[in-house]
Amino acid sequence: MPINPGGQMKNSSSAIGDLMSVREVATLKAVAPKTVYGWTYLKRPLPVHRNGRRIFISRADLNAFLNARLPKSQ
Repeated sequence: MPINPGGQMKNSSSAIGDLMSVREVATLKAVAPKTVYGWTYLKRPLPVHRNGRRIFISRADLNAFLNARLPKSQ
């Protein structure tokens, strides 16, 4: 991922694609960021992409993760 001279990733859709930060996922799903971090440590964790210490989550991985955790209807 492209990085600007200040050491941070460029915030453009072409640079990040469909990746979201933990805070963005938490806001989107109306949960605390701590909950999103917890999802990354489960037995079958939410896949993440790392850039140094920063964690990013793709929209496709998030949707697949949440759909797999939905209760099965009878």
